[in-house]
Amino acid sequence: MLADAMAWLDGQRRSMLARSVVYERGTSSVELPATVGRTTYEQTDEAGATVETNVRDFLITASDLVLDGVPIVPAIGDRVYLETAEGVEVCEVLDLGGTGHYAPALGGQCWRVHTRRVQVVTS
Repeated sequence: MLADAMAWLDGQRRSMLARSVVYERGTSSVELPATVGRTTYEQTDEAGATVETNVRDFLITASDLVLDGVPIVPAIGDRVYLETAEGVEVCEVLDLGGTGHYAPALGGQCWRVHTRRVQVVTS
């Protein structure tokens, strides 16, 4: 029953809160729905100063992440392209302060993928 509830929640997230993005690894890509979010974390630099950083997260249904017919898990260096008012944001998957680059969400139905914006492409 819990698995059914999580699948329903993920379906609601996809239909009401998701935007179309392109997920890319190397020369392979897939367009899929993702919910845009953010995570704030603190990191201490070499001088001992604590810096608060925000990263852009994408909630992606695990079964949607298929490249060249093969299901994949997010990898560091993958890219996500998001259309915004500024242009197309290019976001790169990164390790979030040693805690990983993605985490399961909604009972494993989807992944919360951590990224940082590396570029904005304007027309």
